[in-house]
Amino acid sequence: METTWYCHFMPAKEEEKILAKEGKELIMIRADELEYHNFLPTKEEEETLMKQGKRFGKICNNDPWEIKKILKVSDVGRLSRVLLGKENVEAFVFPYWDEQTVEAVKQGKERLQVKVRDVDTMSDHYLLFTRWASNRSYIFKGNWVSDFVNRRDLMEGDTIGISWNPSSSSFVFSVLCRV
Repeated sequence: METTWYCHFMPAKEEEKILAKEGKELIMIRADELEYHNFLPTKEEEETLMKQGKRFGKICNNDPWEIKKILKVSDVGRLSRVLLGKENVEAFVFPYWDEQTVEAVKQGKERLQVKVRDVDTMSDHYLLFTRWASNRSYIFKGNWVSDFVNRRDLMEGDTIGISWNPSSSSFVFSVLCRV
């Protein structure tokens, strides 16, 4: 049987079925066996690359972090919420959700309790996901400060990655770069 290494966390059920039909074996890798790399260069790396006249961008075509956010003061403060851009959520999360849930969230009628897996520490946390009506964006709120900001010592300027994992119906989170 041919081995297939899958790099985007877990494949969707349809992808598993296709691999099985093709006679390919799916190999799962535990997170503690992976070597993590920052997908975004630090300020110092960015300056060095620019001085060398080099352009920079994504290091990996299989970058799983569909939503990247450089944290602002409001994201790490006492408001206990992190703002996610409307375009990113609607492009990378909503396609996996049923229409009724998407419409309820878009209209601000639904505050969903969602699981967020911190892949750096392999810990699960539960946050409320809702629409922030004042600027039509989406937010995680609830225990954001205690479960992420304080526990992971997040600061203004740190870069985080978030994506939706359709196999586990949960968000995944990682700290990509620290200031």
